[in-house]
Amino acid sequence: MENPIRNAVIEAFVNLLKKKSYEEISVAEIIRKAHVNKTTFYRYFRDKADLMDAYFQMIYDQALTDAKVDSLEDLFAILLQSARDNPEQCAMFQTSGYNSFRSFIYRYTYKMGKEIVEAGWGRPLDEIEDLHIAYFCAGGSQIIEE
Repeated sequence: MENPIRNAVIEAFVNLLKKKSYEEISVAEIIRKAHVNKTTFYRYFRDKADLMDAYFQMIYDQALTDAKVDSLEDLFAILLQSARDNPEQCAMFQTSGYNSFRSFIYRYTYKMGKEIVEAGWGRPLDEIEDLHIAYFCAGGSQIIEE
Protein backbone atom coordinates (compact mmCIF):
# COMPACT_ATOMS: atom_id res chain seq x y z
CA MET A 1 0.00 0.00 0.00
CA GLU A 2 1.28 3.43 -0.93
CA ASN A 3 2.27 5.69 1.93
CA PRO A 4 2.69 9.34 0.87
CA ILE A 5 4.85 10.28 3.87
CA ARG A 6 7.19 7.31 3.41
CA ASN A 7 7.35 8.06 -0.31
CA ALA A 8 8.16 11.73 0.39
CA VAL A 9 11.15 10.65 2.49
CA ILE A 10 12.35 8.32 -0.28
CA GLU A 11 11.86 11.07 -2.87
CA ALA A 12 13.83 13.54 -0.75
CA PHE A 13 16.64 10.99 -0.46
CA VAL A 14 16.66 10.40 -4.23
CA ASN A 15 16.77 14.15 -4.91
CA LEU A 16 19.72 14.51 -2.56
CA LEU A 17 21.47 11.61 -4.31
CA LYS A 18 21.34 13.61 -7.54
CA LYS A 19 23.50 16.28 -5.88
CA LYS A 20 25.65 14.39 -3.38
CA SER A 21 27.15 10.99 -2.76
CA TYR A 22 25.46 8.58 -0.37
CA GLU A 23 28.16 9.15 2.26
CA GLU A 24 27.69 12.93 2.13
CA ILE A 25 23.95 12.76 2.88
CA SER A 26 22.82 12.87 6.49
CA VAL A 27 19.53 11.81 8.00
CA ALA A 28 19.09 15.42 9.14
CA GLU A 29 19.27 16.60 5.51
CA ILE A 30 16.77 13.99 4.40
CA ILE A 31 14.39 15.04 7.18
CA ARG A 32 14.67 18.73 6.19
CA LYS A 33 14.19 18.00 2.50
CA ALA A 34 11.17 15.72 3.16
CA HIS A 35 9.62 18.21 5.62
CA VAL A 36 9.18 15.56 8.29
CA ASN A 37 10.49 15.26 11.82
CA LYS A 38 12.98 12.75 13.20
CA THR A 39 10.25 10.60 14.77
CA THR A 40 8.47 10.29 11.44
CA PHE A 41 11.68 9.29 9.68
CA TYR A 42 12.41 6.58 12.24
CA ARG A 43 8.83 5.33 12.12
CA TYR A 44 9.51 4.18 8.54
CA PHE A 45 13.28 3.57 8.45
CA ARG A 46 15.86 2.28 10.94
CA ASP A 47 18.60 4.40 9.41
CA LYS A 48 19.88 5.81 6.13
CA ALA A 49 20.90 2.33 4.92
CA ASP A 50 17.36 1.06 5.51
CA LEU A 51 16.07 4.00 3.46
CA MET A 52 18.47 3.08 0.67
CA ASP A 53 17.18 -0.51 0.78
CA ALA A 54 13.63 0.81 0.39
CA TYR A 55 14.70 2.93 -2.57
CA PHE A 56 16.36 0.00 -4.31
CA GLN A 57 13.42 -2.25 -3.55
CA MET A 58 11.18 0.28 -5.36
CA ILE A 59 13.56 0.35 -8.34
CA TYR A 60 13.73 -3.43 -8.61
CA ASP A 61 10.02 -3.94 -7.94
CA GLN A 62 9.26 -1.63 -10.86
CA ALA A 63 11.76 -3.40 -13.12
CA LEU A 64 10.22 -6.77 -12.25
CA THR A 65 6.70 -5.47 -12.82
CA ASP A 66 7.67 -3.99 -16.18
CA ALA A 67 9.32 -7.26 -17.25
CA LYS A 68 6.50 -9.49 -15.92
CA VAL A 69 8.93 -11.82 -14.16
CA ASP A 70 7.54 -15.27 -13.40
CA SER A 71 10.63 -17.42 -12.80
CA LEU A 72 13.80 -17.32 -10.72
CA GLU A 73 15.87 -17.19 -13.90
CA ASP A 74 13.98 -14.10 -15.05
CA LEU A 75 14.38 -12.54 -11.61
CA PHE A 76 18.16 -12.89 -11.66
CA ALA A 77 18.42 -11.87 -15.32
CA ILE A 78 16.60 -8.60 -14.65
CA LEU A 79 18.66 -7.85 -11.53
CA LEU A 80 21.92 -8.67 -13.29
CA GLN A 81 21.00 -6.38 -16.18
CA SER A 82 20.10 -3.60 -13.76
CA ALA A 83 23.44 -4.00 -11.93
CA ARG A 84 25.30 -3.86 -15.26
CA ASP A 85 23.35 -0.82 -16.45
CA ASN A 86 23.70 1.10 -13.17
CA PRO A 87 27.09 0.38 -11.56
CA GLU A 88 26.95 3.72 -9.74
CA GLN A 89 23.95 2.49 -7.76
CA CYS A 90 25.83 -0.56 -6.52
CA ALA A 91 28.64 1.72 -5.32
CA MET A 92 26.31 3.31 -2.75
CA PHE A 93 26.25 0.15 -0.67
CA GLN A 94 28.90 -0.79 1.85
CA THR A 95 31.40 -3.36 0.65
CA SER A 96 30.50 -5.98 3.26
CA GLY A 97 27.98 -6.75 5.95
CA TYR A 98 24.24 -6.31 6.17
CA ASN A 99 24.24 -3.09 4.13
CA SER A 100 26.31 -4.49 1.28
CA PHE A 101 24.93 -4.83 -2.25
CA ARG A 102 25.32 -8.60 -2.05
CA SER A 103 23.29 -8.76 1.16
CA PHE A 104 20.56 -6.54 -0.31
CA ILE A 105 20.36 -8.71 -3.44
CA TYR A 106 20.16 -11.85 -1.31
CA ARG A 107 17.34 -10.45 0.85
CA TYR A 108 15.48 -9.14 -2.17
CA THR A 109 15.82 -12.25 -4.34
CA TYR A 110 14.93 -14.55 -1.46
CA LYS A 111 11.73 -12.62 -0.77
CA MET A 112 10.76 -12.26 -4.42
CA GLY A 113 11.96 -15.72 -5.42
CA LYS A 114 9.88 -17.32 -2.71
CA GLU A 115 6.81 -15.34 -3.86
CA ILE A 116 7.39 -16.33 -7.50
CA VAL A 117 7.78 -20.04 -6.74
CA GLU A 118 4.83 -20.15 -4.34
CA ALA A 119 2.63 -18.38 -6.89
CA GLY A 120 3.74 -20.78 -9.63
CA TRP A 121 3.17 -23.85 -7.48
CA GLY A 122 0.00 -22.53 -5.92
CA ARG A 123 1.09 -23.40 -2.39
CA PRO A 124 3.54 -22.34 0.33
CA LEU A 125 7.00 -23.86 0.26
CA ASP A 126 7.88 -26.51 2.77
CA GLU A 127 11.00 -26.14 4.94
CA ILE A 128 13.35 -27.98 2.55
CA GLU A 129 12.07 -26.10 -0.52
CA ASP A 130 12.48 -22.83 1.35
CA LEU A 131 16.07 -23.79 2.16
CA HIS A 132 16.73 -24.53 -1.52
CA ILE A 133 15.43 -21.09 -2.50
CA ALA A 134 17.69 -19.52 0.14
CA TYR A 135 20.77 -21.36 -1.20
CA PHE A 136 19.89 -20.52 -4.80
CA CYS A 137 19.48 -16.84 -3.93
CA ALA A 138 22.72 -16.78 -1.92
CA GLY A 139 24.63 -18.12 -4.91
CA GLY A 140 22.86 -15.79 -7.31
CA SER A 141 23.65 -12.76 -5.18
CA GLN A 142 27.33 -13.74 -5.25
CA ILE A 143 27.24 -13.94 -9.06
CA ILE A 144 25.53 -10.56 -9.43
CA GLU A 145 28.04 -8.91 -7.10
CA GLU A 146 30.98 -10.27 -9.09
